[in-house]
Amino acid sequence: MAILLSLVISFPAAWLAPLIERKTGGRFTLGVVAQRLVRKLCIHCREFDGQRWVEHGCPQCGQTGYQGRVGVYELLLTTADIRAQIHNQVAEADIRKSAQRNGMQTLRMDGERWLKEGVTSEAELLRVTKD
Repeated sequence: MAILLSLVISFPAAWLAPLIERKTGGRFTLGVVAQRLVRKLCIHCREFDGQRWVEHGCPQCGQTGYQGRVGVYELLLTTADIRAQIHNQVAEADIRKSAQRNGMQTLRMDGERWLKEGVTSEAELLRVTKD
């Protein structure tokens, strides 16, 4: 049996996993996905300043420098190690570090791909991820 639960929350997956695990006794959670939407730079007015892409504003984007959105994601797999940490009430920061050592990409790490491609700005990614 599979259960998919969707919640609108304002924090990363590592914060939600302990809550779910404690409520279910750790029997059901395979993983937790966090998603944020970052604004896309307007393709009509974005500029590369030699180091990064920046927004400017034009009539096509309503002078905001942005047009549209794209997702950044974080997937925390609840492995046996993560479950043990949750059961032992380890701090969220330690659970997060452990998950990263095992390959979890944070929201910001995932967003780096959009920076490299000029899809969003560094300021926008930092605004949305805050980690």
